[in-house]
Amino acid sequence: MINCRQPEYSSFELSAQDVFGAEEKLTAMEFPSAVVGLCQGKDTCSQRESIQKEKVTYEMSVREHKEQAKQTLSVAVLTVSDTRTLENDLGGNLIASLLEQAGHRVSQRKIVRDECMVIRALAMELLDSDGVDALLVTGGTGLAARDQTTEAIEGLYDAKIPGFGELFRMLSFQEIGSAAMLSRASGGRRGQQVILTMPGSPAGVQLAMEKLIVPELPHLVHHAGK
Repeated sequence: MINCRQPEYSSFELSAQDVFGAEEKLTAMEFPSAVVGLCQGKDTCSQRESIQKEKVTYEMSVREHKEQAKQTLSVAVLTVSDTRTLENDLGGNLIASLLEQAGHRVSQRKIVRDECMVIRALAMELLDSDGVDALLVTGGTGLAARDQTTEAIEGLYDAKIPGFGELFRMLSFQEIGSAAMLSRASGGRRGQQVILTMPGSPAGVQLAMEKLIVPELPHLVHHAGK
Protein backbone atom coordinates (compact mmCIF):
# COMPACT_ATOMS: atom_id res chain seq x y z
CA MET A 1 0.00 0.00 0.00
CA ILE A 2 1.47 3.36 -1.00
CA ASN A 3 1.63 5.99 1.73
CA CYS A 4 0.25 9.24 0.29
CA ARG A 5 1.29 11.50 3.13
CA GLN A 6 3.21 14.68 2.31
CA PRO A 7 6.98 14.12 2.81
CA GLU A 8 8.43 16.10 5.70
CA TYR A 9 11.73 16.87 4.00
CA SER A 10 12.95 20.11 2.46
CA SER A 11 12.80 20.73 -1.27
CA PHE A 12 16.38 19.46 -1.54
CA GLU A 13 16.18 16.29 0.53
CA LEU A 14 14.02 13.20 0.09
CA SER A 15 13.73 9.94 1.98
CA ALA A 16 14.47 7.06 -0.38
CA GLN A 17 12.06 5.01 1.74
CA ASP A 18 9.21 7.14 0.37
CA VAL A 19 10.16 6.16 -3.18
CA PHE A 20 11.85 2.78 -3.27
CA GLY A 21 11.59 1.44 0.27
CA ALA A 22 15.23 2.17 1.15
CA GLU A 23 16.23 3.63 4.52
CA GLU A 24 18.83 6.25 3.61
CA LYS A 25 18.15 9.85 2.61
CA LEU A 26 19.21 10.91 -0.88
CA THR A 27 19.41 14.33 -2.48
CA ALA A 28 16.88 15.24 -5.11
CA MET A 29 19.74 15.53 -7.63
CA GLU A 30 20.09 11.74 -7.49
CA PHE A 31 16.54 11.15 -8.72
CA PRO A 32 14.71 11.78 -12.01
CA SER A 33 12.85 15.02 -12.55
CA ALA A 34 9.61 13.36 -11.46
CA VAL A 35 11.09 12.89 -8.00
CA VAL A 36 12.23 16.49 -7.86
CA GLY A 37 8.58 17.41 -8.38
CA LEU A 38 7.68 15.07 -5.52
CA CYS A 39 10.18 16.86 -3.26
CA GLN A 40 8.46 20.14 -4.08
CA GLY A 41 5.06 18.75 -3.13
CA LYS A 42 3.57 18.53 -6.64
CA ASP A 43 1.04 15.71 -6.97
CA THR A 44 3.01 13.76 -4.38
CA CYS A 45 1.02 10.53 -4.37
CA SER A 46 0.49 10.22 -8.13
CA GLN A 47 4.15 10.90 -8.89
CA ARG A 48 5.28 8.36 -6.33
CA GLU A 49 2.92 5.79 -7.86
CA SER A 50 4.24 6.63 -11.34
CA ILE A 51 7.85 6.13 -10.26
CA GLN A 52 7.09 2.79 -8.65
CA LYS A 53 5.15 1.61 -11.70
CA GLU A 54 7.98 2.62 -14.05
CA LYS A 55 10.50 0.78 -11.87
CA VAL A 56 8.39 -2.39 -11.87
CA THR A 57 7.80 -2.14 -15.63
CA TYR A 58 11.52 -1.76 -16.28
CA GLU A 59 12.40 -4.76 -14.12
CA MET A 60 9.73 -6.87 -15.85
CA SER A 61 11.00 -5.81 -19.29
CA VAL A 62 14.57 -6.82 -18.51
CA ARG A 63 13.42 -10.15 -17.07
CA GLU A 64 11.23 -10.88 -20.10
CA HIS A 65 14.02 -10.04 -22.55
CA LYS A 66 16.40 -12.38 -20.74
CA GLU A 67 13.82 -15.15 -20.76
CA GLN A 68 13.22 -14.65 -24.50
CA ALA A 69 16.95 -14.68 -25.33
CA LYS A 70 18.54 -17.74 -26.91
CA GLN A 71 20.27 -19.56 -24.07
CA THR A 72 22.75 -21.60 -26.11
CA LEU A 73 25.00 -19.45 -28.27
CA SER A 74 27.69 -20.19 -30.82
CA VAL A 75 30.74 -18.17 -29.82
CA ALA A 76 34.11 -17.75 -31.53
CA VAL A 77 37.18 -17.04 -29.38
CA LEU A 78 40.19 -15.09 -30.64
CA THR A 79 43.42 -14.71 -28.67
CA VAL A 80 45.76 -11.87 -29.64
CA SER A 81 49.35 -12.74 -28.75
CA ASP A 82 52.81 -12.92 -30.27
CA THR A 83 53.85 -15.81 -28.04
CA ARG A 84 50.85 -17.93 -27.02
CA THR A 85 49.86 -21.30 -28.44
CA LEU A 86 46.62 -23.19 -27.90
CA GLU A 87 48.42 -25.29 -25.29
CA ASN A 88 49.57 -22.37 -23.11
CA ASP A 89 46.80 -19.87 -23.88
CA LEU A 90 45.46 -19.60 -20.33
CA GLY A 91 43.10 -16.73 -21.11
CA GLY A 92 41.59 -18.38 -24.15
CA ASN A 93 41.28 -21.70 -22.33
CA LEU A 94 39.44 -19.99 -19.49
CA ILE A 95 37.01 -18.26 -21.87
CA ALA A 96 36.24 -21.56 -23.61
CA SER A 97 35.77 -23.38 -20.30
CA LEU A 98 33.42 -20.76 -18.83
CA LEU A 99 31.39 -20.59 -22.04
CA GLU A 100 30.92 -24.34 -22.09
CA GLN A 101 30.01 -24.41 -18.40
CA ALA A 102 27.30 -21.83 -19.18
CA GLY A 103 25.89 -24.10 -21.92
CA HIS A 104 27.30 -22.29 -24.95
CA ARG A 105 29.22 -23.77 -27.86
CA VAL A 106 32.73 -22.63 -28.81
CA SER A 107 32.52 -22.64 -32.60
CA GLN A 108 36.19 -21.84 -33.26
CA ARG A 109 39.35 -20.81 -31.41
CA LYS A 110 42.18 -18.96 -33.08
CA ILE A 111 45.41 -17.23 -32.05
CA VAL A 112 46.71 -14.25 -34.00
CA ARG A 113 49.80 -12.07 -33.67
CA ASP A 114 49.34 -8.53 -32.38
CA GLU A 115 49.12 -6.69 -35.72
CA CYS A 116 46.12 -4.55 -36.55
CA MET A 117 45.21 -5.70 -40.06
CA VAL A 118 45.93 -9.34 -39.29
CA ILE A 119 43.68 -9.21 -36.22
CA ARG A 120 40.88 -7.54 -38.18
CA ALA A 121 41.07 -9.99 -41.06
CA LEU A 122 40.87 -13.04 -38.80
CA ALA A 123 38.11 -11.48 -36.69
CA MET A 124 36.04 -10.91 -39.84
CA GLU A 125 36.68 -14.49 -40.94
CA LEU A 126 35.40 -15.81 -37.62
CA LEU A 127 32.36 -13.53 -37.66
CA ASP A 128 31.50 -14.59 -41.20
CA SER A 129 31.41 -18.25 -40.20
CA ASP A 130 27.96 -19.84 -40.24
CA GLY A 131 25.85 -19.38 -37.14
CA VAL A 132 28.28 -17.36 -35.02
CA ASP A 133 26.42 -15.22 -32.48
CA ALA A 134 29.38 -13.55 -30.79
CA LEU A 135 33.14 -13.08 -30.91
CA LEU A 136 35.17 -12.84 -27.70
CA VAL A 137 38.69 -11.44 -28.03
CA THR A 138 41.37 -11.67 -25.37
CA GLY A 139 44.69 -9.84 -25.34
CA GLY A 140 46.10 -6.66 -26.85
CA THR A 141 43.75 -4.26 -25.07
CA GLY A 142 46.40 -2.37 -23.12
CA LEU A 143 48.02 0.99 -23.77
CA ALA A 144 51.37 -0.14 -25.20
CA ALA A 145 52.15 0.64 -28.82
CA ARG A 146 52.16 -3.08 -29.56
CA ASP A 147 48.58 -3.48 -28.24
CA GLN A 148 46.56 -3.30 -31.45
CA THR A 149 43.33 -5.12 -30.59
CA THR A 150 41.27 -2.00 -29.91
CA GLU A 151 42.24 -0.35 -33.20
CA ALA A 152 41.63 -3.56 -35.12
CA ILE A 153 38.30 -4.55 -33.58
CA GLU A 154 36.54 -1.24 -33.02
CA GLY A 155 36.69 -0.61 -36.76
CA LEU A 156 34.27 -3.54 -37.16
CA TYR A 157 31.56 -2.11 -34.91
CA ASP A 158 28.31 -0.85 -36.36
CA ALA A 159 27.43 0.34 -32.87
CA LYS A 160 29.45 0.48 -29.67
CA ILE A 161 28.42 -1.08 -26.36
CA PRO A 162 30.15 1.47 -24.12
CA GLY A 163 28.71 0.01 -20.93
CA PHE A 164 30.83 -3.12 -21.25
CA GLY A 165 34.16 -1.29 -21.11
CA GLU A 166 32.87 1.11 -18.48
CA LEU A 167 31.67 -1.68 -16.21
CA PHE A 168 34.84 -3.70 -16.74
CA ARG A 169 37.04 -0.78 -15.71
CA MET A 170 34.79 -0.07 -12.72
CA LEU A 171 35.14 -3.67 -11.55
CA SER A 172 38.89 -3.58 -12.25
CA PHE A 173 39.22 -0.40 -10.20
CA GLN A 174 37.75 -2.24 -7.22
CA GLU A 175 40.54 -4.82 -7.52
CA ILE A 176 43.61 -2.94 -8.80
CA GLY A 177 42.82 0.72 -8.22
CA SER A 178 43.61 3.52 -10.65
CA ALA A 179 45.66 1.21 -12.92
CA ALA A 180 42.28 0.08 -14.28
CA MET A 181 42.32 3.10 -16.59
CA LEU A 182 45.04 1.40 -18.67
CA SER A 183 42.54 -1.13 -19.99
CA ARG A 184 40.89 -0.42 -23.34
CA ALA A 185 38.48 -3.35 -23.20
CA SER A 186 35.46 -2.57 -25.36
CA GLY A 187 32.29 -3.98 -26.87
CA GLY A 188 30.21 -3.49 -29.96
CA ARG A 189 27.63 -4.84 -32.37
CA ARG A 190 28.39 -5.88 -35.94
CA GLY A 191 25.17 -6.61 -37.74
CA GLN A 192 23.36 -9.00 -35.41
CA GLN A 193 26.55 -10.21 -33.73
CA VAL A 194 28.18 -9.10 -30.48
CA ILE A 195 31.93 -8.50 -30.14
CA LEU A 196 33.61 -8.09 -26.74
CA THR A 197 37.31 -7.58 -26.04
CA MET A 198 39.11 -8.14 -22.76
CA PRO A 199 42.67 -8.35 -21.38
CA GLY A 200 44.93 -11.32 -21.96
CA SER A 201 45.61 -12.01 -18.30
CA PRO A 202 43.65 -14.87 -16.74
CA ALA A 203 42.60 -12.55 -13.89
CA GLY A 204 41.20 -10.01 -16.35
CA VAL A 205 39.47 -12.72 -18.36
CA GLN A 206 37.89 -14.23 -15.26
CA LEU A 207 36.62 -10.84 -14.10
CA ALA A 208 35.09 -10.02 -17.48
CA MET A 209 33.60 -13.44 -18.03
CA GLU A 210 32.16 -14.13 -14.59
CA LYS A 211 30.87 -10.65 -13.78
CA LEU A 212 29.73 -9.40 -17.18
CA ILE A 213 29.86 -11.71 -20.18
CA VAL A 214 28.45 -14.99 -18.92
CA PRO A 215 25.52 -13.28 -17.12
CA GLU A 216 24.64 -10.92 -19.99
CA LEU A 217 25.81 -12.36 -23.33
CA PRO A 218 22.47 -14.00 -24.32
CA HIS A 219 20.66 -10.76 -23.49
CA LEU A 220 23.14 -8.75 -25.59
CA VAL A 221 22.79 -11.10 -28.55
CA HIS A 222 19.00 -10.94 -28.22
CA HIS A 223 19.05 -7.14 -28.59
CA ALA A 224 21.66 -7.21 -31.34
CA GLY A 225 19.35 -9.44 -33.37
CA LYS A 226 16.37 -7.08 -33.24
